[in-house]
Amino acid sequence: MTTLEKDYRLNGYHKKEVFDTKGDFQTIGYYDSFDGTNYVGLKVEETRTYTRDETTGLITERTIVIKWYSGDRVAGTKTLTKYYTATKGHTANKKARQNLINDASMYLFSQVGKVDATNFWKIVRSEVNDYVNTSDLALITEIDNSAESYMTQTIKDTLTAILNIVY
Repeated sequence: MTTLEKDYRLNGYHKKEVFDTKGDFQTIGYYDSFDGTNYVGLKVEETRTYTRDETTGLITERTIVIKWYSGDRVAGTKTLTKYYTATKGHTANKKARQNLINDASMYLFSQVGKVDATNFWKIVRSEVNDYVNTSDLALITEIDNSAESYMTQTIKDTLTAILNIVY
């Protein structure tokens, strides 16, 4: 079995996921080690590109370029294309919006702490659910109109920038 035929996801590598501004996976790196801060020894890297239907916004296809590394050099490359049904595209969009909620949650947590961040997300729970499931932007309005003392304009603007994606 060649390196290109092995399922590298089963080798126990440390996985580093990077999302784009739409919440989609941009790159996934598989590394020899991770110390809680730094990844070392890149073994495999996936770079993903998505195509969305211009009318519906649903993902219709994904292209993945996989690179296997030996030391600092690329030992092999493979390109794959996956096509999505409307149902799969809708599900992928929901996952992407959930990734954006996760980013926004971590940002708010880093700015105001666990208690205030948790309380805020409880206040807007219904809007978060609608955002993830239907891309309803009422959540942005709730953020902008928040009167919570810890919700500074900078925090509101940053959360809006993270979440203001329609597809």
